[in-house]
Amino acid sequence: MSGWGKPGGLAAVMAAPNAQQQQAQLEAEAKRKVEEAARALRLRAEALRNKVEECIKTGGGISGNYVQDDQYTAPGYWTTNETTMAFDLWKQLYEAKAPGSVVSLQIHMMGPSAKYTGGRNGAIQANFIRLKQTGKAGRYNVHIDVRD
Repeated sequence: MSGWGKPGGLAAVMAAPNAQQQQAQLEAEAKRKVEEAARALRLRAEALRNKVEECIKTGGGISGNYVQDDQYTAPGYWTTNETTMAFDLWKQLYEAKAPGSVVSLQIHMMGPSAKYTGGRNGAIQANFIRLKQTGKAGRYNVHIDVRD
């Protein structure tokens, strides 16, 4: 008996966990790791969404193919999962303000094969594309370098 009149006491605390307790500990640890990974993914996606917005605010270049479009490149390399989640977050930001303003997310090779020019080093390119504000022609096209 413990000092409080209940079975166990210090011996119960010091005893090795049984198989059921070990399984519960493993499951709790696995759940914690999944939750941590989800939080980390969300933080990276939010960071990318913010970088896309920073690009648009600072001004960009003019597309050679689409002269009314402004184009930018967000710094860094991002995974496909980070990019698609960031696009969803970015779309939510604009769809609330101006439904239909977000045109698309396009993830594609830079050509028929990986490109190593322009500092891309073989990365795949994603494009976050949305229309400019009402009264302005063209689109904002932000390039994202994707590398898994």
